[in-house]
Amino acid sequence: MIVDTNPNQRYITEDPKVLTNVLDAVIAFGNSHLMQKARNQLAVIGCHFHKSEYLYPSPGKPLDVRQIDGQYELFTLVEKTIKMRLVNLVKSQPQDEKPGESLLAGAMAMALCFIARKQQVLVDVCSVDKHLSLLQQGCDITGGLYLKVPSLEGLLQYLLWVFLPESSERGKLVLPGRGRVDYRAACFCHRELLTIGYVCSVCLSVFCKFSPICTTCHTVFKIGGPLPTKPKKKKMKI
Repeated sequence: MIVDTNPNQRYITEDPKVLTNVLDAVIAFGNSHLMQKARNQLAVIGCHFHKSEYLYPSPGKPLDVRQIDGQYELFTLVEKTIKMRLVNLVKSQPQDEKPGESLLAGAMAMALCFIARKQQVLVDVCSVDKHLSLLQQGCDITGGLYLKVPSLEGLLQYLLWVFLPESSERGKLVLPGRGRVDYRAACFCHRELLTIGYVCSVCLSVFCKFSPICTTCHTVFKIGGPLPTKPKKKKMKI
């Protein structure tokens, strides 16, 4: 799972305590996945505005946890590790830098979607803030599900109902439809969907207006002159 923990999101700026509820729902969803089958594994990545890193499993030595209130030790390990790693991720952010966009590269995400399709891996997306057209395309490519949650109060119920069932079980359940997917590209300058745009030949960034310098990879383009016109043949007089 990739969890967007950017504090610049609208629902976090309005009420920072909501992030705790979202995190609890994500942890419960991850533990439910582990509970389904013994061979199931879990990986959680926190996506912040300054870097992305694993929240679980921990790259170092795992925490020494004991059973608490009858809770399975693995579930306790998942909860403690994710919360501790997230606190460290938030503390490591630069204090003098304003939160920008989350470090989830669109081009890389789309490339991974095509790889996942060949390996028959479903990419599911649950949006709690705004519509994500690019990630919706990734869901459609891999056969996964895209859901814009109407209310954060029922987030855990939506996660368990829509995303927990395996691909073989989803066809037997009444799940939200995929709807119409807009495959237009978004420009890198204003994030607006385009029908016709300008593409950098080096990094493949898309722009809505022509620029002699790519703002992504800083490549300078050579602007050629107008195409030469062929001289008109004079008609011979007889």
